[in-house]
Amino acid sequence: MSHELEDNKERRRHILAKMRQHPNGLPYQKLVAMVMEEFGYNLKLSQMRDAELSRRESAKEEAKSKRISQQNTEQSKLIDQRKNNLPPMNFESNEDSLDGFDLAEFSPR
Repeated sequence: MSHELEDNKERRRHILAKMRQHPNGLPYQKLVAMVMEEFGYNLKLSQMRDAELSRRESAKEEAKSKRISQQNTEQSKLIDQRKNNLPPMNFESNEDSLDGFDLAEFSPR
């Protein structure tokens, strides 16, 4: 509720500022309608920015969680290797390797 009151106060301030800029230029109702539309667009843009920021933060946290989980799994395997005197382990996946990868693909044409 408080957020809505702040939005309404901001909307009124914005309308008054626009009216001061155009005292005789546009009819009052048209000016108010234009300012309200502009305010709506700005509000929607702000919400979209907030949503994108939230999405990015969630993606970062998810990636971090996956990395930590992978590290914990590898650490457990290393502990098991030491306890049971097992041979060395390779933790690299196929995606980590550059085998069969030709850097000539990236040279300028």
